[in-house]
Amino acid sequence: MKRIIILMIVLILGVIGIGAHRINGYRYLAINSQGNPFDVEIRMEKFFTKLGFKIVRLDDFPELSREQGEEALIADYQYDIVYDGHSSLELTLKNVAGDIIFTSKAYGISFSAKGDMKRALNKIFDQITNLNYKFTPKSLASTKDNGLLSLDNDSLENVIKKIAANSSNPIEGIYNSFNDDGTKYRIGIIESSDKGTFGGMYLETSKLP
Repeated sequence: MKRIIILMIVLILGVIGIGAHRINGYRYLAINSQGNPFDVEIRMEKFFTKLGFKIVRLDDFPELSREQGEEALIADYQYDIVYDGHSSLELTLKNVAGDIIFTSKAYGISFSAKGDMKRALNKIFDQITNLNYKFTPKSLASTKDNGLLSLDNDSLENVIKKIAANSSNPIEGIYNSFNDDGTKYRIGIIESSDKGTFGGMYLETSKLP
C-alpha cells in the first residue's frame, strides 16, 4: 500500500510543469474596434461573453479600478482579405501593460470575405476554448498555478494546509510515506488552477533511527 501511495505521488509530481494558461488571470475584455468588418467584433463579443469574460468599452477603461484594470485584456486583430487564396486573421490579447497574453493567426477560405473571416475566427476560438478558461484571481494563481507556491510569511507546509482546508478536492493535503529502507517522505500535494492537474513538493525526507 505504501509503495502504491509513493508511486501515485511520483506520477503526480510528473505533471507539475502542466499549468493553467495566463489568460485565466483576466476577466475583463475590451475589443479594439475597427469598424466591425465582416461581423468580426460581433462574433468576438459573443464568444468571449459565453466564455465568461465581461466585455467593456475602451472608453470605459479609465473608470475601472486599479484591481479591475489589472484583470483586463484588450483584444486587437488584424485581417487580410485575399480573394484568390486564403484570407487570414490574427488575434492578439494584451494586458494594459502591453504584455501579450495570447496571440494566434488563422486562415480561412470560402466563397466570400465574410465566410473567410468566420472560418479563421472559429479556428482561433477553438484554440482559446482548448485553454479551458476559468477566471482565477492572480493572488490565488500565484499560490496555485503550475504547482508553485507563494510562501509570503508562511512556511511551505502551512500554505499547503491552508489551501487544502479550503478545497473540496480530497487529494490536496500533506502526505506521509515510509519506504521499506526506513526513509520517511513528507509531501504536499495541491491542485493547480487548471483542474485535474496537480503539483507536489517534498517537505521533508529523512531516515528513521
